Amino acid sequence: MLDIGCCAGGVDVALAKTHGAAYVCGIDVEDPVLTHARALVARHGLSDRIGLVKVAPGPLSFPPATFDVVFSKEAIVHIPTSTT
Repeated sequence: MLDIGCCAGGVDVALAKTHGAAYVCGIDVEDPVLTHARALVARHGLSDRIGLVKVAPGPLSFPPATFDVVFSKEAIVHIPTSTT
C-alpha cells in the first residue's frame, strides 16, 4: 500500500494495525513530519511493516504495479492538475 502524503504517520499505523495492511510505504516531502512518523512507527513496533520515504514533488520513481492500493488523505489536493 502506498500512502501519498503520510505526514506524521498516524494513518499508516492505523492501516497496518487496525486494517491489516501487510506493508505500507508512506511518502512525504518534509523531513520533520517523517522524523515524527518514524518515531511513531517504532513506538508501535511496526518498522517491519511500514517504510517511510522522503520524495521530491513530481512523478514518483516506483515501478508500475508496485502497489495494490494507493491511499491519500488530503495530499492529493496539493498536486497540480496537468492541462496537457
